[in-house]
Amino acid sequence: MAKRTNYVAKVPDDRGIIHYADEEHAVWRDLYAQQMPNIQKHAADAYLRGFGLLSMSDQQIPQCEDIS
Repeated sequence: MAKRTNYVAKVPDDRGIIHYADEEHAVWRDLYAQQMPNIQKHAADAYLRGFGLLSMSDQQIPQCEDIS
């Protein structure tokens, strides 16, 4: 039996910006904070260098333009 979901993809506005709700940014902050210790402990050096170059925010979901 196929899994069903209520997920609906966000659509960017005419400038390419996706408007996330405060609750979505809060989930990002929580997940980011939970994963960072694992990433720092277990990730390869090349991954860590690339991750650092991205400079993603730990406070809000990054926009495609921010990490492109």
